[in-house]
Amino acid sequence: MEVYRFTEDGVAASIKTISFATPSNAPSDRQSIVNGRPMYRITAGALTGYWVPATSVTTDGQGAGRA
Repeated sequence: MEVYRFTEDGVAASIKTISFATPSNAPSDRQSIVNGRPMYRITAGALTGYWVPATSVTTDGQGAGRA
């Protein structure tokens, strides 16, 4: 899966391709439509500040979601 960091005007400033052998928790603080795609912003760990496509997220009902 790819995760994205955007500039204020919506331009992708950084894109990382990541994978996990097992599901991984990552807290998020907001969901938004970014360049026409629903995404969540990660708020902890090595991917803090990156956005992940909502299709890669399973929410737990606590806050915005877990990536």
